Amino acid sequence: MVCYYICPVCGYNRLEENPLEMSEEICLSCRFQFGYSFAEGYAFETWRKKWIEEGMRWSGIVVKPPTDWTPEIQLKNLEYYSNLD
Repeated sequence: MVCYYICPVCGYNRLEENPLEMSEEICLSCRFQFGYSFAEGYAFETWRKKWIEEGMRWSGIVVKPPTDWTPEIQLKNLEYYSNLD
């Protein structure tokens, strides 16, 4: 069984590494690289705002978005993180 994680930036629900454990994975949806972008001072909220302002485009270069991919619906996955508090 494969376990996926939710991107705390854009809500993409197919991350293979836990983003809260400072993985090196790059989100295919918003292009946030957890170990690097966070260390460079980018907060999740700041990157999310930038991604939304730039039109919420799929950022995967080689991997195409899922056929049912909808960024507006994907953002609702962020409710998961609000429930962790």
